[in-house]
Amino acid sequence: MVRQKRGVDLRTMIAGNRRAWNRRLGGIALVSSALLGLLGCQPPTESVPESPAPDTYVAISGGGWRAHTAQAAWTMGLLEGYRAGSTDPASVDLGTVFQDVTGIASNSGGSWFSTMLAYSQEFRASIEAPGALSTYGSTGYLGQQRTALSDPSCTYQGFGCGASRPLSCFECNVIRLTDHQYTVWTNIVEDVVFQPYGMAQDLGNKPLSGERQQWAEDKSLVFAATMLTDTVVTNQNDCGYVYCNEIFYQVTSQLRPDVPKQVSVTPIAFASLPAASRLGAPDFFMAGDMQLKYASNASSGGPPPGNATVSNSGLNSDVSVLMTAATSSAAAGAQASEAVESYQGGVAPWTDAYNASGLAPGFKIEQNSLTPTTATQDTKPETLAAERFIRLADGGFLDNSAVAHVVNFLQKNSAPSFNIIAFDNVQQFYQPPGLSKTKVPVDIAYLFGKGPPNVPPSDPKTFDPTVFCGGKFLFWNLCLPVPKQQVFESGPVDSTKASWSFPCATGELSYTKYTATTVDNPTLGVTGGMTGTLHVFAAIFPKADTTPNADQADWDEYQAMLTCISDGMGQHGGVDWFRKAQLASE
Repeated sequence: MVRQKRGVDLRTMIAGNRRAWNRRLGGIALVSSALLGLLGCQPPTESVPESPAPDTYVAISGGGWRAHTAQAAWTMGLLEGYRAGSTDPASVDLGTVFQDVTGIASNSGGSWFSTMLAYSQEFRASIEAPGALSTYGSTGYLGQQRTALSDPSCTYQGFGCGASRPLSCFECNVIRLTDHQYTVWTNIVEDVVFQPYGMAQDLGNKPLSGERQQWAEDKSLVFAATMLTDTVVTNQNDCGYVYCNEIFYQVTSQLRPDVPKQVSVTPIAFASLPAASRLGAPDFFMAGDMQLKYASNASSGGPPPGNATVSNSGLNSDVSVLMTAATSSAAAGAQASEAVESYQGGVAPWTDAYNASGLAPGFKIEQNSLTPTTATQDTKPETLAAERFIRLADGGFLDNSAVAHVVNFLQKNSAPSFNIIAFDNVQQFYQPPGLSKTKVPVDIAYLFGKGPPNVPPSDPKTFDPTVFCGGKFLFWNLCLPVPKQQVFESGPVDSTKASWSFPCATGELSYTKYTATTVDNPTLGVTGGMTGTLHVFAAIFPKADTTPNADQADWDEYQAMLTCISDGMGQHGGVDWFRKAQLASE
């Protein structure tokens, strides 16, 4: 009698462990061939073993509250789909769904979800519980966020808005977290995003290397973020809103000549690997070691600049789970760079950039240890250089950067190929010529060197893959120059049809399987010539914004997206494509 595993029937169990069977059968075939050779016989050609299938990794895209909601829907939908096909549905859990997944990479709002799911017992239990879908938007996580950010009595008169520019409840609640005119992003993440189930307290001091939930104990976890690299204002004398002695840093050169000059951001990676892992962690600075120049505003006549080198060598980035998620999601932190001001035609770029610097978490690198910190009160550039003070921001500037992070991680560990499952959520899409029924999420298209031609050409920045426009966050239209995002050859995105689709009232789902080959991207630490499979589960919802700025309408759209994704995955075939995607040999 064959005992069932995790409540999955025999057919599913065999399929779910096919890679292990391939390795065992391959070894048996080699032994058999050797014995036949000793007996003077020629082994049959069909006994040649298959090449072992590559390990499977999941990549979760960013997008704030939309991304968190979408990934919760993908996950709960998969749980329901597995339960529907099991003879023992009560035993189906996250370990069942992700049993063939070796690692998970995420960025921005996707990192909120992945850290909560991997480290919080209460959040995991809320997702895993049967019937969780029916309460997620009311008493579950989404419902709790809606209550916290939808106070109808909320009013705010700051920023010179007055009654002529009423704030949404989201904006109001975010702003009033502090007594300052500008918010601190880590406070927003701690006081709002991680408040449900006591996660702020539980994960505020837990390091990435700390204890995980059982389903994730054996998985490599990678979290995408960026370092701000173009005239980043870090400090200011106590002189009010005037031009005075602002202190900034700037990348002046790369230690690797093959890496292009950095623009506003350069990718970094936080990682946590299982204790028994034979793999090495990815480099923190994906483009390689860097040289920084720290100086004062030229008009202040301040002290001469200080210089520092930031190196990957021995860098320990084992910060807290909450700080990792906050850094990965700090999109508005780009305002701390003067480059953003140049796009907006800002009147006072120095003071505005400084005042927004709290939205980009600060760190210092002392004795190869990365430590969260605020800017020192000593405004000398030499002091900042000695501490190697840097500001880190969102990984979503390179959506879906989680895919690129997986490729980088695998190449660092000399993997011959890849099998990546990307869960994506977007408002915009790329329409491949000649494939009228296939829509590609815009951030996936960028990975193939393509853009969103469905966007009106009146805004040329949306056509430029080297410019990120994240839409309006609070009071800023966020556009900034970013490194090239292409990591795959372009051909497959224009020639591959979607294998599955599921329409909804305000959006649609799809699954597309690409055979992809990497191209050189030194800023992302990717080299060309590696071939593998990219499976894309796409949720395209044009009305689902990254933040609930429109109050009621946005929350309703999140709920509609939650229902659509979970239904599509659990009841309309999505779970079957996910099962196949995990088996790279299929």
